[in-house]
Amino acid sequence: MTTLKSLAQSAMLGSTDESLLVSAIRVGIAEVGGYVPVAFTGGGEKCNPESRPRMPEKASRLLKRMLEGEQDDLLPEFLQEAAKRGYIAPPETLPGLLGLSRNKWRSLILPLIGERGSWLAAHNPAWAYARKREPLDVWENGTRAERILVLEQMRTSDPAQGREWVQSNWEIDSPADRAAFLATFAIGLSMEDEPFLEACLDDKRKEVREAARRLLLRLEGSRFVQRMWERVKPLIRVRSNGTLEVTLREELDPVAKRDGIGEFALPKKMGEKASRLAQMLALTPPALWTREFDCSPNTWLAMAFTCEWKEPLLLGWQLAAIGTADADWAESLILLWMTKEEAESLLDMHALSALVSLLRAERIEAWVTSIEPALSDAHSTKAIALLEMYQKPWTANLSRWVIKSVQQQSAVFHQRLLQALPDFARWMPPELADEFSQGWADEPGSSGNKKIRTFLQILEFRNAIKSSLEEKS
Repeated sequence: MTTLKSLAQSAMLGSTDESLLVSAIRVGIAEVGGYVPVAFTGGGEKCNPESRPRMPEKASRLLKRMLEGEQDDLLPEFLQEAAKRGYIAPPETLPGLLGLSRNKWRSLILPLIGERGSWLAAHNPAWAYARKREPLDVWENGTRAERILVLEQMRTSDPAQGREWVQSNWEIDSPADRAAFLATFAIGLSMEDEPFLEACLDDKRKEVREAARRLLLRLEGSRFVQRMWERVKPLIRVRSNGTLEVTLREELDPVAKRDGIGEFALPKKMGEKASRLAQMLALTPPALWTREFDCSPNTWLAMAFTCEWKEPLLLGWQLAAIGTADADWAESLILLWMTKEEAESLLDMHALSALVSLLRAERIEAWVTSIEPALSDAHSTKAIALLEMYQKPWTANLSRWVIKSVQQQSAVFHQRLLQALPDFARWMPPELADEFSQGWADEPGSSGNKKIRTFLQILEFRNAIKSSLEEKS
């Protein structure tokens, strides 16, 4: 076989052999495809037959285009939708799929590779994560990413077994690994995990203790939550005139320090007492304030807004709402941000998107469409920011209202709204693509409307994904 070295030597000698370029191309193709063994003795396991249907041809073509770089940011959506329908990818796309380097996509790839993909993975060390292996073998011998993935799968099917895996390797795993493994307990989290998580509060490493606290916060019946509630409840009293009185202790007891008071990192700098109050609130489920006092989140926030301790109160409740995924408190906090100018300086604006993600699409629709007559420069800054942060599927009504607003101002676009259009296309119902291609003042293909063109291209591609997967294979 001609080698690259011999070809290079010929070239250096000034060879005029016309086959030189052809030979170089062949060698390059061979190297991309993989070397052929000098001697093949046969043997080895054959690939098992596939038991699931291959995706429809149109979907296969779209997948190939995405693997070549076209609208590749939409791959996660494609992979999820294809997996929901029980499809596997066509054989020619398997090397591209298996070779995707993003660890976070691996859980999306595995359901689509079928028997052939697993067989191929067994012959390439770079694809080892996709080999068929016993889950326990992956846990004991896999890379960190492989162990996290198999632990997530185990926590989904058998949380107790997943917990036992982590406990069995606890002493030999690194602190960073222990914290990463604990994070998977968010899947299937229950009071059965509580004794282990409580013990983790005594771990020597801060990252492990923090991971345990985040999980215990979500278990209202945990000893951790009970201690936090008993600690913070007496500090806040509602006066007869509907205002709040806050009384803080001077010192922290050792148990409070073990529970994280003084160690919990706040996103804002405050005085010592204010910081301590915010930390205690952040580590207490906000639903307890609603239930125990029979007082709505809106009422608590309104009282806090007139209190001298409003910054630690509001920040603490914001962080607690995020930590417990409390949609009611999230809604009230977002409403406060939208209606009170001062709230922007009191809340953690970097974490605002985490609150927004907890809301239902119908609530976003109700808020945004209440603006009259449409999104505009002067009155819609926060509404547009809300839409930018809401990276979840939109309702059809919200989508139509936003696009109508844009089209009404197509002559003098709101710059921020125009810039956001391509991102909005990722969350609007894709079946509205044809409808939204109409009604623009200028042709979307013109140079002045590049964002509109990109918006329509993304929405049309998503619609093609949807329709191609709904086609009978």
